[in-house]
Amino acid sequence: MDLAIGGLTIAPVAVIAFIMAALINIVFAIGVSTDAKQLQRDRPLWFAGRLMWFIATLFGGVTVAAIYWVMHRSTLNAHTNSAK
Repeated sequence: MDLAIGGLTIAPVAVIAFIMAALINIVFAIGVSTDAKQLQRDRPLWFAGRLMWFIATLFGGVTVAAIYWVMHRSTLNAHTNSAK
């Protein structure tokens, strides 16, 4: 059974996949925002502020969250290396 929205036919599997992807992006965006808030107490964020990282992760998903992690939490970051 297909859904008809505005003349377009959409399979229910596509709708479920879209909803799941949106939920994953929301969860990652909240996680990045929470981590950025905690990180800002100790040092400034790289490239953008907390709200911008949230919005970027909301639209970019796991890829942007991975970029955030590499920039702020991985051992490639100079601040992370100096803290050890």
